[in-house]
Amino acid sequence: AFPAYYSGIQKEIDSFVSKKISDKITSSRFGHLFLKNAFINFSSDKIYNLNSLIGSFSNYESIVVSSGPSLDVFLPKLKILQNFIFIIAADSAVNSLLKFDIVPDFIISIDPQAYTWEHLLNEKSSPVYLHSLTAHVPIKTEKQFFYINTHPFCQILESIDRNIPCFDAKTGNVTGDALLFSKSLGFRKTYILG
Repeated sequence: AFPAYYSGIQKEIDSFVSKKISDKITSSRFGHLFLKNAFINFSSDKIYNLNSLIGSFSNYESIVVSSGPSLDVFLPKLKILQNFIFIIAADSAVNSLLKFDIVPDFIISIDPQAYTWEHLLNEKSSPVYLHSLTAHVPIKTEKQFFYINTHPFCQILESIDRNIPCFDAKTGNVTGDALLFSKSLGFRKTYILG
């Protein structure tokens, strides 16, 4: 009787089920890496609290850059704007940005696998790195923050020690985390590219 209504409900249910299956596969495939990386990163003396950054960018605008299909088309325009806007880049977008001599201000990484760092091999500037506590992080720099993500181990750590970084990701993907990060820094406008 109402095909549009019921097909809309079916799409929502299919989307929900697909996400749950994807989350389950990711957890079972990378669970040991999440845990190992969290222990390594938690023991680092380079864990800085993000409270010092929260809300301090209200006079500025940002752009979140991810490696989506529209990225290459807009890179020439972003190159012109890069000195007037803060660039928050997903790690997978960094190589594309660097090919256009665009230097991100922040780079975000959440993946537990080591190959993620291949995206950053050519990075020579000095951005602020933001990593989930369960990310693979082979190097430590002076401009580096770790943050709690949605992994159950991180939630346990957060309940034990409130002094660990406060930014709590709830999206499960690097672009979503970049958007939450931009919002928590208080940028007056945030654009998305990619």
